[in-house]
Amino acid sequence: MLTQEQRQPEPYWLTILRLLRWNKPAGRLILMVPALWAVFLAAAGEPPLPLVGVIILGSLVTSAAGCVINDLWDRNIDPQVARTRDRPLASRALSIQVGIVVALVAMGCAGVLALYLNPFTFWL
Repeated sequence: MLTQEQRQPEPYWLTILRLLRWNKPAGRLILMVPALWAVFLAAAGEPPLPLVGVIILGSLVTSAAGCVINDLWDRNIDPQVARTRDRPLASRALSIQVGIVVALVAMGCAGVLALYLNPFTFWL
């Protein structure tokens, strides 16, 4: 049995994926299902495939950005809670600067995807 000291460190990219919470799909579904439902209803069941792709990708990156922002906000609280103490920012596996960059990249991706939507979307 390996002790904590003998374990290989987690690859950096896996730590970033944990920060984005790719292993927990519930947060993505909370955004994706209502958005897709609305798109399918508005298009009478046959929305354009590119729009469906934008909604799916947008849900993924928006949810990921929200997870990172939450972890940045709670970085001093999460280490004190058993359920959250192993999160990358709480455990100091990633720096605050990396968290900010990851959040900005995710929000930037969401912004670029939003450009593919109807311009009226920005007024809602």
